[in-house]
Amino acid sequence: MEADYKPGPVERFRLMRETRFGAFVPVLLALIVIWIYFSISEPAFFSARNFYFLFMQSAVVGTLAVGITMVLLLGDIDLSVAANSGVCAALMAVLIANLGVVAPIACLLAIFLGVLLSAGQGILVPMSEFRLSWSRLPVFWAFRV
Repeated sequence: MEADYKPGPVERFRLMRETRFGAFVPVLLALIVIWIYFSISEPAFFSARNFYFLFMQSAVVGTLAVGITMVLLLGDIDLSVAANSGVCAALMAVLIANLGVVAPIACLLAIFLGVLLSAGQGILVPMSEFRLSWSRLPVFWAFRV
């Protein structure tokens, strides 16, 4: 009698959600629905130009995500990446727009500033850990003191 039992669609969806990749499926379905809606409402949505702009805008976020993934895989957390990238982007914008510096030089100066900021934080965090070792504060709290 139990061999003839077949779960209904709601129960199958619930069983699928309990699998390893089950939480990903609703997000994927929502993404598919959004793509269908925008492809119907806006004919230029699936154009090569639109995909070019989407990829160009996600390049910075993707690059930062790779670096943050490495930090998270090591079991730590670093919130300064967003702040450093914002400061470097602001410096590059000011150099190009207000001071008339050519883009490649402004980009190199922004990268150099990013390296300096990151190196400074890389030096200060272990020093603050050493100083705060009696309180056992994690690295996340190092700059709050």
